[in-house]
Amino acid sequence: MKILYSLIFLLSLSFFNISNAGTCDVEKRVCMCGVQYFGFGEIPIVRDIRINAVVHVLDGDKSKCKRIVNILNDAKKNSETFTTFITNHTNELEITPTYDVDISDMRMQWLVSCTTGIVKDPNNRQEICGEIKPYTLTLISEFQDGKYLVDEMYNEILNSEEALNKLEEFLK
Repeated sequence: MKILYSLIFLLSLSFFNISNAGTCDVEKRVCMCGVQYFGFGEIPIVRDIRINAVVHVLDGDKSKCKRIVNILNDAKKNSETFTTFITNHTNELEITPTYDVDISDMRMQWLVSCTTGIVKDPNNRQEICGEIKPYTLTLISEFQDGKYLVDEMYNEILNSEEALNKLEEFLK
């Protein structure tokens, strides 16, 4: 019975992506903060789609990370601009209409590493993570068999309270 409970616990960690929470890229001292969506394909347990709206921050910059996560959580509920960005991005990658992307299902990503918490396909990790500029809001999507797209969502460096205030206004 203990083995069954252990297996259920490990599966739940994997399913909810808790295992990646709080893991930064130690070598480069950078983390990612934002929201992430997992989509399921024809086999319900296989995550075929991964969509991230994230900002690359310095390890230890928890106040900015918290603010970014809060702004993006509000945006996924209330922002037509955010919805339009996600829709255009997924259309360009040809994720939709095959998959219905539900933005309200995007979950918080708090201080995770690009290579372990954001990017699924090991063949694309270095390339995708290399395309992300520090302190910019970046939209990253991966779709079946290594197909991916990286777009800058907002053309401003988010390294100050003033810049985060502008982002919040932009996404209202």
